[in-house]
Amino acid sequence: MNDITTRGNLSRAFLKRLKEGDLSPIIKKIIDDMELDVQVRGNYLNVYYRGGNILRIKPQSLQFDKFYFYLGNPKGFPKSYVEKAAMGKQNEISPRTKQPIPTQIEAKQIISELEEKYKNLMLLLPENPEKFFAKAKSIMDAWFDKWKHQERDDQQAITERNKTADSESDLAVIDIEFAVSINKPYNKAKNSKGENKLCRFDIIAVDSKGQLYVVELKQNEAADSDDNSANVKVHKKDFDDTIGNDIDCLFAKEMAQVVNIKKELGLLPENVDIDTTLKPIFAVAYSGKESDVFNEKYREQGIYVIEVLGDKKLRK
Repeated sequence: MNDITTRGNLSRAFLKRLKEGDLSPIIKKIIDDMELDVQVRGNYLNVYYRGGNILRIKPQSLQFDKFYFYLGNPKGFPKSYVEKAAMGKQNEISPRTKQPIPTQIEAKQIISELEEKYKNLMLLLPENPEKFFAKAKSIMDAWFDKWKHQERDDQQAITERNKTADSESDLAVIDIEFAVSINKPYNKAKNSKGENKLCRFDIIAVDSKGQLYVVELKQNEAADSDDNSANVKVHKKDFDDTIGNDIDCLFAKEMAQVVNIKKELGLLPENVDIDTTLKPIFAVAYSGKESDVFNEKYREQGIYVIEVLGDKKLRK
């Protein structure tokens, strides 16, 4: 697996900076802030707020998505059009679009203004993380007020409220948005064209016995309709063709690595552990209204159901 990116593969030098070096004030602030959630990636960390990436911490850089400053334009240019036009790629925009397309000059001017705001915000780090996060939250709040994403909100609330498997919660969330790349040796999934398929799963959790659960989270019935390419049936097949096909327990070992890094950084309690010999279980969870109907439907189909309580705690 040395040539394949794995989560939790942080260098010792980077870890030292996060634990006791120049980046430690950021980690301490994140741990104290219940609105923030940290997820381990390759050799970097993603920090989430309301389901959006508020900060990416890399060994060589700290990053915030400058397009959170973009609340639209008087001419109505979509964000993706601005990005393409700035690079002179207007030809990649569908000629059938009914939305306005900026000229390259207009797009570059918009991005220049965003980058100036971005630079001013990033000057606050790493010395003043409290001020950075307060300002970045207000920027993202304005963006989310315009473009809501309820499922991501629910996903982060679940992550925040389930840090350990104990009397209050049956599961500890250890990762979100896990993507099984086509390079993983256990990924045998194919798309409708017969091509290798990257598969993504919403939540990875573990119970008090070390059993891993790969959870597909749904927020409403429409998200699980038969014509939705991301319905539960599709995700179950993706699981069977990837993590469910992992005879060498590579996925479990990768998640164990993530848990160890999080514990070392103080992001998870010491009692969270993974039994890498146990085969992961595919499960569904429903955070919308009338969850009983959804849960019963999948129990009848033999799919493991995890209940999302009103306070977003998880019950097996």
